[in-house]
Amino acid sequence: MIQHIVLVSFKPSVSEPEALGLLAEMKKLQDTIPQIRSCTYGKNNSPEGLSQGFEYCFVMTFNNAEERALYLEHPAHVAVAQEKVMPALENGVKSAIIFDYDLPQ
Repeated sequence: MIQHIVLVSFKPSVSEPEALGLLAEMKKLQDTIPQIRSCTYGKNNSPEGLSQGFEYCFVMTFNNAEERALYLEHPAHVAVAQEKVMPALENGVKSAIIFDYDLPQ
């Protein structure tokens, strides 16, 4: 299985409810894209102060790289990412960190 982690930093004009609403849109993709095994999201609440400005995150799990590829290319994902999430990011693609890894079996 693959864990897909996305950290984002929204524009200051994006309120917390708006930011969480955008992440909820990503989670709703589970209804359209069956390859998404699970999805969670939230706002950083770490007391360590090491988030480097990345305040929000969503995490998706896929069975394998092929299913992740289907998600990445799926028109519903492309639409939500490009039309809703990306325009709300502070510095476009520079305001996102994407990190994927294989879950131990």
